[in-house]
Amino acid sequence: MIKKSKFDELYIGLIIGLLVPLLTVFIVFVFLGGNSSFFEYIKEYNQRHILTKLVSICAIPNLGLFYFFINKEWYKSGKGVIASVFLMIFWVLFTSFF
Repeated sequence: MIKKSKFDELYIGLIIGLLVPLLTVFIVFVFLGGNSSFFEYIKEYNQRHILTKLVSICAIPNLGLFYFFINKEWYKSGKGVIASVFLMIFWVLFTSFF
């Protein structure tokens, strides 16, 4: 019988898959944000219509996360990461067209 890891759950992959891009956006803010607050930074990017592009680029670290989960054979967590990427894709498409 294969021993199952407690981290091999769909919701764990989904949560981590959504938090990693948010952390990446925050890291970009730290290095490029200047003197503004985080919320002013997000508001400015939204007004300039480049927030969706930033979120799309910040989803790239999920590739490494997905590879890590698949390499550990945590397939349910890998599915959660893929689900989080699809949620971000739907958000980007929705905000781009409406």
